[in-house]
Amino acid sequence: MTSCIEDKWCQALTKIIEELDEDQYKKMCHLLNKIPNGVKSDIKPVDMPKTIISHLGMNKSILEMGRVMGKIPRNDSAIQDLLRPFVQNLLNGKQQKEKKGRQKNRKIDSESEETPAATGQKRKYVSDSEDEESEKGPENKVQGENNKGNPPPSSKRKSNSWMLTIADLKNLGGLGDKAIKGKIVKKSDLIYYDTKAKKKQSLFHMSLTDDTASIKVTVYGKERYDLFQEGSFYLLKALIVEGDIVKVTQKSKVSKTSPLEVPQRLEMEARMLIEPAHHPFCSIADAKASHPGIQMSIDGTVIDMTLLSKVKVKRERTRKLVERRSLTLQDETGSIEVCLWREQACNCNVLVGDTVRVTNVYPSEYLDSISLNSTGRTRIYKVQPATLETVRLSIEAIEKCTKMEVTLEAETDGKLRTFIVASEILVQTYGIKLQGDFEKRLLKIMPLSAEAKIQGNRITSLTKI
Repeated sequence: MTSCIEDKWCQALTKIIEELDEDQYKKMCHLLNKIPNGVKSDIKPVDMPKTIISHLGMNKSILEMGRVMGKIPRNDSAIQDLLRPFVQNLLNGKQQKEKKGRQKNRKIDSESEETPAATGQKRKYVSDSEDEESEKGPENKVQGENNKGNPPPSSKRKSNSWMLTIADLKNLGGLGDKAIKGKIVKKSDLIYYDTKAKKKQSLFHMSLTDDTASIKVTVYGKERYDLFQEGSFYLLKALIVEGDIVKVTQKSKVSKTSPLEVPQRLEMEARMLIEPAHHPFCSIADAKASHPGIQMSIDGTVIDMTLLSKVKVKRERTRKLVERRSLTLQDETGSIEVCLWREQACNCNVLVGDTVRVTNVYPSEYLDSISLNSTGRTRIYKVQPATLETVRLSIEAIEKCTKMEVTLEAETDGKLRTFIVASEILVQTYGIKLQGDFEKRLLKIMPLSAEAKIQGNRITSLTKI
């Protein structure tokens, strides 16, 4: 199979090189700096595809040619239509490999510790036949890998004889006469469909999570849409469970209940069950090597971020100002700037130090620098929040000051860092008035020494020293 794919890539690479004129071919050879100059100078263009593959390997040669074509530049369809399938296939392959690794780890974990739920008898709650037709919507398959597999039940929460965890529900395949409790993380819009009797009905999907797992739930009936609020906790009984499909019908019992602690990872997984599908994940190094136009998703830690600003965009006919903010993400392979535009820039609530997942972005090059840009389908998920630290600092300058918060420059451990702090914290710590010219009063008493509790680049409390 690999040999077949390699042959196809060699053929495509031959066609790509044939599309280049003499100057473009010379530039390509110059940019292929991982191949010795002596080798490149002695090779005829017709033999260059095999030389590139033999020196770089198939996967690296695909990414390298994507980078080189972007720099020449040859971003036209004649080149990109030949290149794109191989780049996309490579990114998809990486995602599948990571997925298999996670599944293997789950299998090892389940074999090493047998749980009562894993050996229990499967039970299902089935609705009356007269309700079945009206409750069946256009989607009978829950999508998302988070609904697959049998996660182990949690040992964190005290078990109740009348309630199951979401992990138990997945393992047992049904609720019986028991209830489940969880947090509604995300709701879809209403979806309208026709029954076999040509009667118009509506449904919507929502993601439910607890401290063990997350599931996608289908709710029937427009009247229940406002009943379920994102961020609230509910106790659900008498659900229909058909394989991976969990349904709330007219016979289901829904009650509000007290909160429980939901891990950030599970909340992110739950959100992704409802939000748009994402493109394959890749490392930052691979993102930099990809050619323009290929959308991707990345994970990384925020090491720097800019304030929200407005810039003029050439592509806008009216030349109106557009919101922009940039994050610098870092993983074990490198760092890259991610430019967020419009609502993605306005709604970004991450901090320096947070580990995040950014989906559906595409690379672009400007002045030999590669960055990623958001799209209308870009989403940012907080995988792990920044750690809370206690530091001593000296506030030296103010970058931006409002009645709500202040962006300032402070020295800590011999380095100047940018922090954000609520204006009220400064008022309470240093006894200055918020009314009038608040910034002028701050500047008058600076520099200010303090012991601060910080989370990423946000100051959560100050103690005057």
